[in-house]
Amino acid sequence: TGEGYGGDAGLVSGAVADDQFIRERATSSHEFDPAEIAHGKRSDVPPPLGTAIIPLLVVVGVNLLMSLLILPRVD
Repeated sequence: TGEGYGGDAGLVSGAVADDQFIRERATSSHEFDPAEIAHGKRSDVPPPLGTAIIPLLVVVGVNLLMSLLILPRVD
């Protein structure tokens, strides 16, 4: 009955735009060297717990600072 085609067309056009963007970036990239792929590897040792938890503490700290001190003063 023609229902639902608008969403499908939007999905397809978005996928085409993403594909064009990816192709453009891949062809215009001058810093990526495929030969360097073999040089990179994951570490066998995970980071220490203290180092791994720092980003979480920063996010929680900034959230508390914003919600308790900064945002109430904006009003």
